[in-house]
Amino acid sequence: MNLKDTADLATALTLIVATVTFVLAVLEHKQREREKLRLQHQRQIQNWQQVVVYRIIEEGETYFETIKLQYLAQAQQLSSFHLPVEEIQDDALHLALMTLIKDRLISKTTEGGFAINAVSLEENAMKNFALAQLQQRRAQNALISRFHETLETDSGKYTIDQLYRLFKAEELGYKFEDFDILVREQISMSRGAVVVTTPSQKLWLRSKLPQQKPPAPG
Repeated sequence: MNLKDTADLATALTLIVATVTFVLAVLEHKQREREKLRLQHQRQIQNWQQVVVYRIIEEGETYFETIKLQYLAQAQQLSSFHLPVEEIQDDALHLALMTLIKDRLISKTTEGGFAINAVSLEENAMKNFALAQLQQRRAQNALISRFHETLETDSGKYTIDQLYRLFKAEELGYKFEDFDILVREQISMSRGAVVVTTPSQKLWLRSKLPQQKPPAPG
């Protein structure tokens, strides 16, 4: 094997190693993104459960079975995100009730039912604040989840301003400035996985950017 053959072999091996490394990095990134989406969806479900269960008790339902009937009715009407079957089972409802008890938003009565905690005006303000925080987290998680889903299916199609209108974020209580901050935080947290191209300002997943063709030989 002459020197040229050795150099060609070394170049080929280098290209193979680089290709394998790139493929592994892409697979690892996709796995991280799937896990991130799974956790965001789970938080979205938990926030929704707690808000719905709290409101059901606030409206006068006190016992588990009657709370369950209202909870199932609310779950059937839900259309903003997917609610897995296991999240409408008794165990999921028990967990939501236990979380509200832990957060001191409700209490268990001596008769075995549930009741909204009676509080002072100051405590009531804190309770309303806590509920508002739950609702805000629910809205935020819904936006973040939809943001990543949109980039997966329509990468490079929208600017931040267009996403704001597409998601109807204003109806969720978000001003454009707040939505812009939320999206840019997601871009920063992606560590380069999400990019904004110039001058179009379109949002892309880096893995879905069109491959640039090498310049034609002169």
